[in-house]
Amino acid sequence: MDASFAVKRSLLVWIVVAALLQGCGWHLRGSQQLELALPSLYLDARQGSPELQRELVRALDGAGVERVENRSEAQLLLRIDGEERARRVLSVDGSGRVREYGLQYRLTYSVIEAGEALIEHETISRQRDYLFDENDVLAKDQEQAQLFDVMRTNAIVQLMRRLQSVASHAD
Repeated sequence: MDASFAVKRSLLVWIVVAALLQGCGWHLRGSQQLELALPSLYLDARQGSPELQRELVRALDGAGVERVENRSEAQLLLRIDGEERARRVLSVDGSGRVREYGLQYRLTYSVIEAGEALIEHETISRQRDYLFDENDVLAKDQEQAQLFDVMRTNAIVQLMRRLQSVASHAD
């Protein structure tokens, strides 16, 4: 069997698999677009990082939420009450050097409609553990930053689901 035939056959197999997966409704994680039927919303994310603010705006815009820039024009207020990152030592070796860290991300928020709290100071928490190698500090610092980014994104997805439940109760 020549190499070009094997490549073509392999390509054909992948095309068939992709077609089957598309036909059954399977999608890559994060590829589904969430549509929220919310009244006009004002986002107060001053207590969050600029990255959180940027991702929240992108998520809300992607969900078709009408965001207003003036709080008095909004029917709904999404307020970020706090965002925390924490790191703690999970394990050390016989020499007392850190071998494993635990990371924790917390996002606290409130949803207010007409002065009444629909959700008050609810916290979404995410945790991840990672192995630390003191011989590769720069790479491990980058890994830690990426883990915090993933936890923030997961918290935003959870927040959007919570907003979806608020939207369904408003109907």
